Amino acid sequence: VHPEAAGAVQPAGGEFDEGSKIEITAVPQDHWVFAGWQGDHSNSKNPDSLIISQDLSVTAMFEKRQYPLTIEIDGEGVVEEELLPAKSTDYPHGSTVQITAKPDDGWFFSDWSGHLNSTENPAMVEVNGEAAITAHFKRHEFQMDIHTEGAGSVLPQLVSGTETENGY
Repeated sequence: VHPEAAGAVQPAGGEFDEGSKIEITAVPQDHWVFAGWQGDHSNSKNPDSLIISQDLSVTAMFEKRQYPLTIEIDGEGVVEEELLPAKSTDYPHGSTVQITAKPDDGWFFSDWSGHLNSTENPAMVEVNGEAAITAHFKRHEFQMDIHTEGAGSVLPQLVSGTETENGY
């Protein structure tokens, strides 16, 4: 078994009569997947059958299970993902991913929701299963106070931009 803690093989070994047909099965531990057989028998069939005709050395190879990390955007901006130390979109179990929210002009990062509830930016995410995270960006809003002196009134009108709940 490689790596040793990743799984087991049934039967684990032993002595068999020449001409015996045995079935070998690779059994992965949680967060691991069977990747194939190496040594005197190589393929990826699991379980598989062998006919014993000589001494054999067979190794079950396992890989860490890959999990997707889905990042969604609410507002305007981007999120950069960085697997420490490499980059991908499916991450092995136990990986740490640094995500950084970068707002577009006129926007600011508010918070993360979903698998991560935080306002930290950048933020660290440990991948221990499938995860979805949303980065929330909000528009900068400015208040405009209008004062008049003397008789008359001012009616504000939005010329360009996005209306807010106050109408301007």
